[in-house]
Amino acid sequence: MRHAQPDGPGNRRGFRVLTIAAVVGVAAGLGALGAYLLTGPGQAAAPPPPGQAASPPPRPADCTPSAILVNPCRPWFGAAANGNPGAPDSKVAQFGYLEKLTGQHLDIFRDYHSPPGSNALGDLPLNGDEKKLARRPGTFVDVNWKPAATFAQADGGNAVVNREIDHVAASIKSIAPHKVFMTIWWEPQNDVTSDPGGGCYLNPGATGGTPAQYIAMWRNVESRFRAAGVTNVIWAMDYQAPPNGLYDCLVPRLWPGNNLVDWVIYDTYSRNGHATWDNTVGRFYHVLASDSSPSVNFDSKPWGLGEFGTCSNANTAAANDFYLQAKSALEANAYPRLKMYLAYADTGGPKAGPGCLSNYNSYGRPDTTKQANFNQFAQAVLAHR
Repeated sequence: MRHAQPDGPGNRRGFRVLTIAAVVGVAAGLGALGAYLLTGPGQAAAPPPPGQAASPPPRPADCTPSAILVNPCRPWFGAAANGNPGAPDSKVAQFGYLEKLTGQHLDIFRDYHSPPGSNALGDLPLNGDEKKLARRPGTFVDVNWKPAATFAQADGGNAVVNREIDHVAASIKSIAPHKVFMTIWWEPQNDVTSDPGGGCYLNPGATGGTPAQYIAMWRNVESRFRAAGVTNVIWAMDYQAPPNGLYDCLVPRLWPGNNLVDWVIYDTYSRNGHATWDNTVGRFYHVLASDSSPSVNFDSKPWGLGEFGTCSNANTAAANDFYLQAKSALEANAYPRLKMYLAYADTGGPKAGPGCLSNYNSYGRPDTTKQANFNQFAQAVLAHR
């Protein structure tokens, strides 16, 4: 949520409020519709009896995360947390306060970095809060980082940016064996300035560059990390997923490469009374399924939500119900590829504000019903088998 985007808080920094996981045994857990959409008509599983949800795969005996941090027993649950008036301003304190509100230890802390000096997020990972949380037992950090002001500036040709990339590589290597999820320039679609031959909608205010430049930037960062001997990064491609589908055309065109991405995650929100879990989260889930191909192989990766929430939804009842819809979808195994859920509980971002917090509505008033519903979903994920 941390930068300007027409339909979502997925890019940063204004007023801040909430903003990575795998696919083992998916076939066994798919219902008929999901299997048809994801694997084709010839492999669809038999439908469950009328009125009965598809059954999830049996829980493995060993819940040790995989090499790319897929939890074989349940999805991860975490958050971006900042701006809650109930806690001190440090990110560690804000994340801890969200855990207190939820009554649960959360798995993943999500954070953001812009180029140094560019704005309030302008520093290099890892900062002290990220290192502290990355070393905390049972906790991972999801770092979203823009290495430069444009894609091209980080493609390997700028010596200053290359030194900063090497600094970040050394910082992350220093906390090994602790692993870090990392996205290079989250929600890139609305920063694409031109797309020769693509024919996609482009944001008139974009300043990032072309899809080819984005891919070159990603490849340069990964290449420099490998050259530095960094082995504790899990690479997560993070797409912007507004319900209107404005940027869907750019999704496959920005793919860094099958061999360079470990996870596919996306950011989407309930912003009005018509937004539901199915037409936000579910809509883009099916976009990924339909866009997957041998060269853009989404199907080979675990999927997750990098940001979800109810930022700027003035319909309090619909905002609160969003979390109960999420819980129902989880229990019905409606979206079995989702192996990570990261809430955006952060008041910073273009369309952020108090309504992004788990315990406030968009009018800035405390909302105990919203927190209770949020807790029901969080607890369902964390206990999911």
